[in-house]
Amino acid sequence: GQLGVDRLQPSGGLVKAGQVVKVFGRGFREDTRLQIEEVPDIEYRYLSETEMELVAPHDFQLDQQELLVTNPE
Repeated sequence: GQLGVDRLQPSGGLVKAGQVVKVFGRGFREDTRLQIEEVPDIEYRYLSETEMELVAPHDFQLDQQELLVTNPE
């Protein structure tokens, strides 16, 4: 299946430490990884094939960030 992100909630702005950002898309699995290069300690969790959450380890600006979503293969 296809793996992709359709939108984030919130879609930008300052994300505070501990704040949850919802990631909506398709093709997510329990082993799907989320990464933001400038936020190395980001935590994330799988909720469903179309939804994941990421949690900020510290404050960061979400605008102009690249979210990398990968499956192991």
